[in-house]
Amino acid sequence: MAKPEIFKKARNIVFADRDYFNLANYKWVVGSAKISLNKPCQTVLTESKAKLYFPELSAAQTIGKQIFMSDKVTVTITGIVQDLSENSDFTFNVFVATQLFKVRL
Repeated sequence: MAKPEIFKKARNIVFADRDYFNLANYKWVVGSAKISLNKPCQTVLTESKAKLYFPELSAAQTIGKQIFMSDKVTVTITGIVQDLSENSDFTFNVFVATQLFKVRL
């Protein structure tokens, strides 16, 4: 497997599960709420964050790519959602499986 990408000072990260995506009615580009955050070390990105991290890849091509979180944890991208409008209170663009938080305690 390819070496994970390292991105410093990521912001707007939230621990989430599949129910989170129903709160703001996210639209899935690749993946689904049912499978994309059901295991530890999985993450979902917004389209804009995926393009920032992997500008040369399509949304589908980012699935399976890995990134480091806080220089300690490697997560695998399992889904991409559309960005919400700027008028939303939901400003997160990286969604990490809640199971990761439970495993790391």
